[in-house]
This record gives sequence, structure tokens and C-alpha cells, in this order.
Amino acid sequence: MAYGYRALIKLLQNYRKLHNRQTIAEFINRWAPPCENNTSGYITRVCSEMQVPSTYVPDINDKATMCAFTAAISQVENGVPAVMADIEAGWDLLMK
Repeated sequence: MAYGYRALIKLLQNYRKLHNRQTIAEFINRWAPPCENNTSGYITRVCSEMQVPSTYVPDINDKATMCAFTAAISQVENGVPAVMADIEAGWDLLMK
């Protein structure tokens, strides 16, 4: 699981670095585009899980922020809470 979470965290960081996504809403619009998803519902759910507004600008270099963001996406995608230790292991792999 850690490598999958590592990949998601890296992808989210690249959304900022390569595609200039700033807010949670902008990240999710790229991750789950409206042509394939209920993007507004996805944004609402991720923001609810993270307890932040859709205009929140996450610090892509902060472990706690990115692990929370990853956990929220995982919850929406899988319907069950993620194991935070697995997500943190993914972060640690990325930071090596």
C-alpha cells in the first residue's frame, strides 16, 4: 500500500509543480474531472474529510497536510478510511 500512496502524493505534488494547481478544488478538478465524475461532490467530500474549505491551498511539502489530503482521496475512492500508517510510509518512501 505504501507505494500506491507514495504515487498519489507524488502526483498531487506534480499537480502543483507542473500544472500550477493551487486549491483543493483545482487539484480535485484535475484528479476527478467533471466529464467522468461528480467533481463538486468529490471536492465537498475531500474538504469535509480534511475540514478545510475548497479554496484551501495545501502545503505540498508538509507531511501532515499531504497525508491528510491523500487519506481523504483514498476515503472517497475506496469508501473506507485509509490506514494512516500506510500513507505515512508512502510519504517516507517519497522523501528518501
